[in-house]
Amino acid sequence: MKNFIQKKSLCWKAAAFAHEVNEIFNSRDSRSSFNDTSMVSTPSCSITSTSSSDRKRREIISFGDSMDERTAVKIVASQLNASSKSVKFIQHPSPIQIIGQLRIVISQLDYILDRYDDIDVEISKPHALKSAESILNQILNKRNSGYVSE
Repeated sequence: MKNFIQKKSLCWKAAAFAHEVNEIFNSRDSRSSFNDTSMVSTPSCSITSTSSSDRKRREIISFGDSMDERTAVKIVASQLNASSKSVKFIQHPSPIQIIGQLRIVISQLDYILDRYDDIDVEISKPHALKSAESILNQILNKRNSGYVSE
């Protein structure tokens, strides 16, 4: 039963991604004038398209904590001739891990967006904690040195 439910989850997530992405790509393709860069977001994914005279780039970018979502993005991207970029967060993170994950994404966002090929990244608990500790230590050092933020 558990296996059936997991497969069902993957199916509806892939179908939902395909529906949303098709709508966005089709509306973008039907516009007569098109900006150099277009970005559309839904709660769980972003779709970015870059156009130039010699190429159109299609990307589906997903940030989430679900393996099914991660797999669904890959499936839909391959079906629509788009690159898939997936960042998998920790399931059920602590507040400290959330801070670490957000810091990692912020520091790597340009890299994720600028790459032309597929990206599939999973943030680990140790990496999130290390990143959070780094930023929390910076805050504590500023407090201890007498720095007061207004």
